[in-house]
Parts: sequence; C-alpha cells; structure tokens
Amino acid sequence: MKVKYSSYRQIESVLSNTKNLRIAYLPIGCTEQHGPILPMGTDTLVAKKLAEDLSSYRNCRDAAGTVYPEISFSPSRSNVNYPGSTTVSEDVFRSYSAEVCRSILHHDFDALVIICMHGPAEPSLIEIAFQFNQQQFELSGQIRPIIVLGVSGIRKVFQQWLGTLTGKHADYREFLLLYKTLGTDFFSPEIITALEEFNCRYAKTPLSSIDLLGVPMEFRSIEGVIGPPIHNAKQTHSELAEGIWNDLISTFSEAVDRSLTDLKTL
Repeated sequence: MKVKYSSYRQIESVLSNTKNLRIAYLPIGCTEQHGPILPMGTDTLVAKKLAEDLSSYRNCRDAAGTVYPEISFSPSRSNVNYPGSTTVSEDVFRSYSAEVCRSILHHDFDALVIICMHGPAEPSLIEIAFQFNQQQFELSGQIRPIIVLGVSGIRKVFQQWLGTLTGKHADYREFLLLYKTLGTDFFSPEIITALEEFNCRYAKTPLSSIDLLGVPMEFRSIEGVIGPPIHNAKQTHSELAEGIWNDLISTFSEAVDRSLTDLKTL
C-alpha cells in the first residue's frame, strides 16, 4: 500500500490486521547532480522503487507493507555548485527526518524500514534509529524498531555480479539501479549512445588525484562522475540490472528478518 494514494480508512484497515507484521517503509534520496546524463533524482527514484519492491516481496510472506512518500532533500554539500543540486545541513536533515520517523511510529506499525540510497544521509539516519530504539527499550523494554538499509549494505551484491569496480558516484552501479527503476522509457537508444560517448570521454580524461571527502565534486570528478559510467560485461545492462536488483531485495529482506529476530531474543 502506498500512503500517497491511500485514504486513512485504507491504512486503518492495514494497521488493524494484527495477524501480519505491519511494516512502514520510508525511502530517502537526494536532489543532486549525477553527471551530465543521469537525472538529479537518481537516488530518490531508486530508493522509492526499492521500498515498493521490498514491500511487495515481503507482502507475499508474512508482512503488511505501507510505503510512505520519499524524502528528496538531504545533505549534498559537495555537489551544491552544480545547477539544480540542492542541499540541507546535517542538523536540519536529522531533525526533520527524526520528526517524520516519530510521526510514522505514532501509529501501530511493528517496524519502520528506511531505504537510504544517498550515502551522506546514512550516518544521520543510523543515529536516529539508534536513539529511537534505545529510548524505547529504556522506557518499556520493548522496541518497534527503526531499521536502516542503505548503500553500505549493498556493496557485496555489486561485487558478486561485477567484481571490484572503482567508483563512487554516478558510475555503472548507479546506472544499473536506475536502469531497473526507469527502464527503456528513460534509457532510450539516444540516452544509451550519449552514455557510451561520455564513457569514452571519461576513459580518456585523467581523474584528479584529490580524493578528500568534503572537497567540491567539480575538483575531484569528471563532469561530476567518479567511476566508469559504462562497464564492459558479458551480460546485457538489462540482465545485470535485473539480477542485481533481485539480489538486493533478497539481501534487504534478510536484513529486516535478522533485526526482527534479534528483537525476539531480548
């Protein structure tokens, strides 16, 4: 169920069903440059799709999922000089996100799962989850947890499919996630050709030796990109995107199961 398209009566019916686990999902992204071709909303679009697909995957088992609207603005200071990129401070993001989480769990959900696809936002969300879960345990010994799933938890999946790839931003990995999210409606032959041409330009352009976090991206990237935009592989983009996506959903679902199992042992 998607909150954005549901009435409160429909959500009430989900929350009143105590036979299933009632899980809320909150996608977190950003609005920042993703090179000369991928859209500003890449992280947000991927997070939203992952939350929806994870909810559907778990709904086939023992959970009643409710997907909340995505948060599209988060800390992105290193990209702020690119037209369209928008950032908020860590303090503002942390405070706002904590209020959203608290309001969601005001209702009778058994857990809140945050899907975060913007790396700089993840530490704040982990802090929110830690404090919220700890406070519940101290007050009552029972927890309706906030579970954070993000970029740090998916590296092994990419490594299994692609081997070790260098790159950090708007590279082939993000392309594959967005390819699964938007498909050929966005990735037309013209867009793919443009990406291939940019990939050739990227390969011929020396990348700055500067790798310090916090230094503006224009000083340590090639047109806002760190990592090859396209990767030579035996499988097609579509095959890789589908396989990686399915493994991500499975990996995230297993992480939720582990967290909920841990609660039962308390």
